[in-house]
Amino acid sequence: MLALGIGQLFCVLQCKQDLEEALLTDGTEESSWLQELIVRLLSDYFGQKCQEHDRFNPFNTDIDFQLLPLRTKVDILHALCDFRLDADDVLDQLKNLEADSLRVEPLGYDSKDSAYWYFYGTRLYREDFKTKNNKKKSVWQVICFTEDDWFQLTKKFKKSSCKAERQLHHTLSENFLPELPRLFKEKENLARKRLLEKIPRRT
Repeated sequence: MLALGIGQLFCVLQCKQDLEEALLTDGTEESSWLQELIVRLLSDYFGQKCQEHDRFNPFNTDIDFQLLPLRTKVDILHALCDFRLDADDVLDQLKNLEADSLRVEPLGYDSKDSAYWYFYGTRLYREDFKTKNNKKKSVWQVICFTEDDWFQLTKKFKKSSCKAERQLHHTLSENFLPELPRLFKEKENLARKRLLEKIPRRT
């Protein structure tokens, strides 16, 4: 500390004060200095990992993270998951887990061979397969967002002549419809809790 000049010392103290204020006020302001700091530190780490793995770094732009396209944000999350799986301790972390518990399978298929995926929560996704220029491409979309969406989809498959759709109807009606009220109630409670946390705290 003694080796620092007066100007450098002032900068250190000023940053320390900014950090303390950011920690105390985080979540009470529309723009968070603390969040910006975390994103900058993460972008440095991400850039280093992209160089190591010869991957494109979407942070190599002047665009703020909040303004990046949704697909780019998803790509960043996917890359971070890949980087984490390359860590030395992964095998030790997963050694007591059954392989089947790590594998996610679709709930079923419809008459067009579209796959229906559930990843916990209240949403159901459909994966459609399209062929263009002799290449098969999958397109994803949320097929059930509200509680009524689940009931309408289940009702749609109830009298289907397609065996796969009847099996899907059985899965939805037996395993999901009874649990939906609880899941949506938990989602509502969580949203209310997050809203209360955003209310400015008393000093």
